[in-house]
Amino acid sequence: MKKIFIILTVIALPLTAQAKDIQKYMPPELVDQAVTLFAPDYCPPNSQGGGVRGIVKSIAECYQQVPIENPIMDVCLMVDGITISMKNTEQEKYIALGKASPYEDISFLNNNIFIQRFTKITATSPRYEHVGNLIIYFQKASNLYLEKMSKECQNPKYSAKP
Repeated sequence: MKKIFIILTVIALPLTAQAKDIQKYMPPELVDQAVTLFAPDYCPPNSQGGGVRGIVKSIAECYQQVPIENPIMDVCLMVDGITISMKNTEQEKYIALGKASPYEDISFLNNNIFIQRFTKITATSPRYEHVGNLIIYFQKASNLYLEKMSKECQNPKYSAKP
C-alpha cells in the first residue's frame, strides 16, 4: 500500500501547481486514484468483510502516510466521508430492525471523531485555503467515485468464487 501512495503522490504533484484562485471542485483525476487505492479493500468479501468494515484500515493508512498538503489528502477525506455516510445508512437499517450496529466496535467510524479529523485537516492545510464551499468541493467527486467504485467492484477479480 505504501508504494501505491508514493506513486500516486508523484502523479498528483502537477495538481499542486494549480492556480491559487478559488477552487470549486475536487479535481476529477483524483477519483480514479481513489478507486485504485480503495477498491482492493472495499470490493472483495475479504477477511474484514469488505465494504465499510474492509476499508477502514486503508483510510487510516491514507491519513498516516499522506502529507497534509498533498492532493491525495483529498482522496483520504472524500473516501472517509463517503464511508461514514455509508455506515450511517447501514446503521439506521439495523436500528430500524431493533438490532445493534455492526460498527460499534470501530471507534474510527464514530461521527464525532470523523468531524474532528475532517475539521482539523481542512482547517490546518494550506490546500484548502482556496476552496470555497467544502461540501460542493467534494460532492461532485464523491458521486463520481461511487459510480466508478460500483463498476470496479463488478470486476471478476473481486469475486468470492474461484
